[in-house]
Amino acid sequence: MSENILWEIDCPAKCGAINSRHNLLAVGADPNIYLWNLRTGQLLAELKGHISPINNVAFSPDGKILASGSWDETIRLWDVATGKQIQVLQENIKRVETVAFSPDGKILASGSWDETIRLWDVATGKQIRLLSGHEGRVTMVAFSPDGKILASGSWDETIRLWDVASGKQIQVLQGHSCKIYDAAFSPDSKLLVSAGDENNLRLWDVTTGKQLQLITGHTSFVNSVAFSPDGSLLISGSGDETVRLWNVNTGELEHLIQGFMNRVESIAFSPDGKTLASGSWDKNIRLWNTNSGEQLRILKGHESLIGSLAFSPDGKLLASASDDTNVRLWNAITGKQTRVLTGHTDVVKSVAFSASGKLLASGSREETLILWDVLTGRKLALLAGHDDLVWSIAFSKDGKMLASGSADKTVRLWNTSNGKPLKIFSGHTMYVKTVAFSPDSKLLASAGGEKTIRLWNIATGKMSKLLIGHQSIINRVTFSADGKILASGSDDQTVRLWDVSTGKSLKTLFGHTNIVNSIAFSPNGNFLASSGRYGVVRLWQVNQYYSRE
Repeated sequence: MSENILWEIDCPAKCGAINSRHNLLAVGADPNIYLWNLRTGQLLAELKGHISPINNVAFSPDGKILASGSWDETIRLWDVATGKQIQVLQENIKRVETVAFSPDGKILASGSWDETIRLWDVATGKQIRLLSGHEGRVTMVAFSPDGKILASGSWDETIRLWDVASGKQIQVLQGHSCKIYDAAFSPDSKLLVSAGDENNLRLWDVTTGKQLQLITGHTSFVNSVAFSPDGSLLISGSGDETVRLWNVNTGELEHLIQGFMNRVESIAFSPDGKTLASGSWDKNIRLWNTNSGEQLRILKGHESLIGSLAFSPDGKLLASASDDTNVRLWNAITGKQTRVLTGHTDVVKSVAFSASGKLLASGSREETLILWDVLTGRKLALLAGHDDLVWSIAFSKDGKMLASGSADKTVRLWNTSNGKPLKIFSGHTMYVKTVAFSPDSKLLASAGGEKTIRLWNIATGKMSKLLIGHQSIINRVTFSADGKILASGSDDQTVRLWDVSTGKSLKTLFGHTNIVNSIAFSPNGNFLASSGRYGVVRLWQVNQYYSRE
């Protein structure tokens, strides 16, 4: 690895690295997000973030605020310019599925697993109203373009329309026979299209609540719907691996867009309505002419399904998010890839441009939230992370001793000059997977299947401390360069930092979503890298947790 690389991600399909050439680095440190200027070393922002998957992100209309909703049962508002958290919204809500700003940016709507919708005052962070009525988790919320009505969809198979000013329920739109996935207002706020876990779309009159059209044709669930900018067409993406364009007035199929190798997961109109982008499980993005239905081009580069798409406000760029952990930027005119934004280490669920088009936000299943500079591709925040295998032998710093951990429940110390055993450390009750010397070679750490770490005095061969805290197999232990801190990685998906002098746990680092197999300190002890089964690496800033004076 090049010396200027701070951390590296080995994602499921391709390798990627972030180094000083990017000028900015966002570092996740359980569960905070740190933004650094790599040119100056200045810490620009600290985003004290979510601790569970982020399901949705949305920019305010003026692009100054970012909202994020998470399974950690909070909504967070961030100042985009500074990266600072403005508000944490958490009044007895459960997992947050969806968030949306009102057109004037003053109100935020959220839907959650507690079957309610909440309206929040963006300026104060206080809850304005609690909208109750659904009998299943709320999966989507959307404001009408005039800001007067809020639509919500739920697992209870209904769409409900609410008066934003009073919070009163206006209509219950019934007709769907399965949970609702998506709904969208027409540009004039008079119509609503909805779709869900069934093979059709429904078009509704917002004023009367009456169903105007039952639009059939898809052969699998419909998970994404939208109006064209002029309101004349409906667009739908489906699990039947097609995108269909429908005439709003007649409900008739205008164009059937095929050619997908797998189901359509995401769709987006260009701002002028002339181009449609679709993302599929076949790993490709397709651009379509909405007038003729002609496929314009195929954008290839992702290594997994495309989960989200967004055009920049000027229509010149297309952003795509994928299960391959990458966000990519494309020239929407030529179809050429302009940037690969790497940093997420799990499925990226959503992307959204700011109103200015200068910033892009992405939210990921792996509890991260990243802000990107669209012009440069620089990261403005990352919570990343996960897994890899380990080996239970270690040399002392001077190379005179070799330690080995075995399934025979012992640790053996060997003289490397003659190969003879020096000591046998007994006491483990299960196999030993990992051993490590302290930098001064006075201590040996060992761990494995019994969930504890043992510190041994090498001179006496006696155990000096037993470190208890992990909930599963410990795969790797390592000392910091000054010998004051011991780090451990476990099948319990955590990394722990321990005070060597006292044996006390200093910090538990959460973020990995699978077993932690390997860990390593940076030479200066400021950072700890951890990796796991799928080749994902996280870099943690750890010097804040202890004093090295």
